[in-house]
Amino acid sequence: MADINLFGIQLQKAAQPVLKEMGGANRERLGILLKLFDKRETVPLSEVSQTLSPGASMEKAENDLKNFRTALASASQTAGVRLTFPPDPNKNAAERICCFQGP
Repeated sequence: MADINLFGIQLQKAAQPVLKEMGGANRERLGILLKLFDKRETVPLSEVSQTLSPGASMEKAENDLKNFRTALASASQTAGVRLTFPPDPNKNAAERICCFQGP
């Protein structure tokens, strides 16, 4: 079965066991993102970057996001949950979006 975009209550439920497995800074980042995705299925990458790394350079924000994705994958695997935050393959940075996916 293919994964779908998760947001709102579905995302909250999927993320609960993952939150328990994440370390402090990444747990906080996931909590912030859960609020951003409360009512929206997708959020522009620029908004996610600004929210997670306010005032940071684009390179630092991208690195922070990459590290978050790695921590999320590890915590999801440990929790036995399929929850991902895949990168958008769109090469146009202005049009890139973010989403959470799961079963």
